[in-house]
Amino acid sequence: MLFWLLAGFPAAAAVLFAVLGGARVAAYVHYPTISTDMLAAVGAQGTAFNNRRLIARSRVLTRGKALYYQIFARFYGWAGSFSRATMVNSSWTGGHIEALWG
Repeated sequence: MLFWLLAGFPAAAAVLFAVLGGARVAAYVHYPTISTDMLAAVGAQGTAFNNRRLIARSRVLTRGKALYYQIFARFYGWAGSFSRATMVNSSWTGGHIEALWG
């Protein structure tokens, strides 16, 4: 069985096909859904494209968002672990996928 999804967030569907359907999953990642840069920006309380000033100024909001990002990154890594072959478009993407997917 071949599972091929190029749009949206395919991780949940890939896990379902792999676990329930016994499909072999391969992935092409052009840009990771979450990156270690995003995790670092929130953790450092810096204002960035993914971290508004309101959140960056608040320790409580920063901790909440950092927790959300960590949970999301773990799920993303777990879902990525089902990929038997992974292709990326650049060394930057490859580095982030390697760090998150293991």
